[in-house]
Amino acid sequence: MLNIDGIQIGERLRIVREDREYSVNALARLADISASYISDLENGKKANPSIKELVKICKSLNIGLDVLLDAGRFSQFKNKSALVIPNSLVPFLENGTITLRQAKKILEMFPAETEIAARSGSVEARSSNSWENIIKVLKEEGVLDD
Repeated sequence: MLNIDGIQIGERLRIVREDREYSVNALARLADISASYISDLENGKKANPSIKELVKICKSLNIGLDVLLDAGRFSQFKNKSALVIPNSLVPFLENGTITLRQAKKILEMFPAETEIAARSGSVEARSSNSWENIIKVLKEEGVLDD
């Protein structure tokens, strides 16, 4: 297993792939690589992955190879892509009212909510009732259709 700074390349690849919302099969098609190769890489079964294959994967994910190979660059990517969900919105994810993709859409429409949750961790700008009304309207308007 290729391991750099304690994190396997496969683990980093999985995190980036999931952030991009690609399935293993979708990424395999984009990169013109077998799905089993990507799966084996993510699961640590490829001890010495080909740089050529890694480059194809990275191009398909629209990232530089350094994101997979350099801990500092990976941390920058991870910090930029991390989704901070306000506590008052979490129950709607847990009970299936909205999907993670829909939560991302909502928070893109209300960026201040994410910023407040990230800074404070506990202070909520909106109540659960407020989110419930927002979700209802967005669904009625078709904004949250996947």
